[in-house]
Amino acid sequence: MRRILAPAVILLVCTLFYWRFTLTNEYTWLDSPDLAYQVMPWLQFQASEWQAGRIPLWDPYHWSGQPLYGQVITGAAFPLNWILFNLPLNDGWIRQSYMHWYFVLMHFLGAFFCYLLCRDLKRSRGASIVAGCAFGLGGYMGVIDWPVMLNGAMWTPLVILFLLRVARNDRANLSAPLAGAMLGIAFLSGHHQVPIFIGLMSGGMWIYLILRNGNPDLKMVWRAASFGVMTGLVSALQMLPAIEYGKLAKRWVGIDDPVGWADKVPYQMQAQFSNPPISLLGTVFPALPTSTDSFFGVVAVSLAVAAVILLRRRPEVRLLGAIGLGGLLYSIAPFNLFQGILYALVPMVEKARSPSMAVVLFHAACAALLAYAIDSKEVRQSRPLHWFLLGLPVIFYTAVMVYVYKGGVPIDERLLMTPLLALLSCALMALWRKGEVSSTFAKSALLFLILMELGNISFYAIGSKYLKTGRENFVAHLAQDPDVFAYLQTLPRPFRVDIDGQKLPANMGDWHGVETYNGYLASLTANIQQLGGDEEKKLDLFAVNYAVRMESNRKGQEEVFKGKSGMKVFRNSTAMPRAWIVHQTRKIEAPGINPEINKDPRKEALVYTEPLKLETCQGEDRLQWNTRRPAASSLAVELPCRAMVVIADIYFPGWKATVDGKPAEILEVNAAMRGIVVEKGVHQISMRYRPMSVIAGAGLTALGLLIMAVLLIKGARAHSS
Repeated sequence: MRRILAPAVILLVCTLFYWRFTLTNEYTWLDSPDLAYQVMPWLQFQASEWQAGRIPLWDPYHWSGQPLYGQVITGAAFPLNWILFNLPLNDGWIRQSYMHWYFVLMHFLGAFFCYLLCRDLKRSRGASIVAGCAFGLGGYMGVIDWPVMLNGAMWTPLVILFLLRVARNDRANLSAPLAGAMLGIAFLSGHHQVPIFIGLMSGGMWIYLILRNGNPDLKMVWRAASFGVMTGLVSALQMLPAIEYGKLAKRWVGIDDPVGWADKVPYQMQAQFSNPPISLLGTVFPALPTSTDSFFGVVAVSLAVAAVILLRRRPEVRLLGAIGLGGLLYSIAPFNLFQGILYALVPMVEKARSPSMAVVLFHAACAALLAYAIDSKEVRQSRPLHWFLLGLPVIFYTAVMVYVYKGGVPIDERLLMTPLLALLSCALMALWRKGEVSSTFAKSALLFLILMELGNISFYAIGSKYLKTGRENFVAHLAQDPDVFAYLQTLPRPFRVDIDGQKLPANMGDWHGVETYNGYLASLTANIQQLGGDEEKKLDLFAVNYAVRMESNRKGQEEVFKGKSGMKVFRNSTAMPRAWIVHQTRKIEAPGINPEINKDPRKEALVYTEPLKLETCQGEDRLQWNTRRPAASSLAVELPCRAMVVIADIYFPGWKATVDGKPAEILEVNAAMRGIVVEKGVHQISMRYRPMSVIAGAGLTALGLLIMAVLLIKGARAHSS
């Protein structure tokens, strides 16, 4: 019952902490541009595919098709997301209430994993609950709203848990690969930045463990190797497609031009997305200007610092202190010489463009140290700690009064809560030291004070949907022009639409299941990015049959529908069909950017190989689509002689074709399209997206998770015996 009670308490605290989402329908955490325009459409597309009995591998709804797993930040490889995708839909849509509880669940898991870390360090249940809630609801976990980032960050305590077991030689041979498995699951989440920082921390820990006795410890070397192998196995479902896609795509990182796989993310971006030095004060004071908020509260931080100072003889405390300090210093990258050295020397570190997010290591370490402080009599009786908590309000309020009376600009009133809570925690510690309150009451009161502080940051400023001024309702944009998209759904498929991104900024293709040419993505395959020439001709080449705009923006458009808002649907009469047949090919040398791509593609296809031996003859070519699904399609052709079928979809490895059931090669034609050579006669062509990167990755991840399960069972049996 005690084991059940602790997670139940944590879940209750998380539910009440996010009362805006769980107990009312007035607020939503989804109301930001990235979440409404990009994340929600991705989740909607995946849910629709899962509910249709298909694994979402290929997203056809933007930029003529993009691989879903390879893009990483879609979260397609994270098993916990699959539960969300298979929950009942509301008339085909993800329920907002499910999204709210999904949000609470992510924070609960972060809090519960931190609770497990503290319990593994022999901390009391009460102290572990307080520490877990502090990590799960505050700091990085409290201010980040991207699910893929939260899903990666919440595994931080478990990686630390197993690494600390290795450090104290507690079932070290089991704990080392388990630590790697936890890091592997973090990589499955769908965002690479926090897992990279956890990996950096782990690397530093392994170097220390290998060399701590002076001479290299070969046992630790093998354990570090098992850590790396398990990380690779468990993360393979996400990492293999990401590597494949990364080498063939370019990513926007904040500079004018996107970067490729071989290009480093410029250090300029690392500096821009770092925390300023004032974030060191921001760990205690809310509402100071930082990039990723480092705030953890005066109560939690002061107790954690006191634990490091007073309990420094304990090895775990020293290691936690090093982890926390390392994460905090890494987050202020341009002011930290050593972070720049790591950026320059350690492979893949430069891919994590936001060093500010390393602050999650500080928060995880602080939470565990907080549990030590709560259980420590030395900390409770520390006179310097009491004088700090007592003196801070006096100094702070004096400074504020001087600032205000000298005509300073208004300050954020949340700052005034810090000295008040410091004073209350000082009084609580004094009563606890004198034995005037019970341990249970003191721990409960500490949790109350910490939640009071964290509540001034975690979604404090989220707007009510009833406020009509002073905020933009981004989620409402997803419901724009339903009549326009209802009309598009009636059109015969396949078709492709050019949507005005200024009027309809969200990824409406994913949201409505309509294939669009453009979209709001973080990266894109290089072949379509590098396609040169006139924009209108590119739209025609990629069979963009329709445009959704307020007014026509090019010649040859015919208005076919007008919505209630005035948004119109135009048919592009000059657009190519989705697939057509050519009898000639011509070799081009330079990939991508080539003005010749703008010549009439109806007569010939451009290839990177030597010209193919096709035939020209009398007679009519016939082509008809049979089926069209996101990751599979088929069409029938009738040819009087040997020719090439050109499909106006993006060429990408993993697409397999058959002609009458026999394998056929898919060629990259017209710099970014697919082409299949077909002999004379009547044939059935089928195409399916079956990427080996995903198939092999799934097998390796399954193997890694199986090994992880065996190790956990073995470890549990060893512990019980």
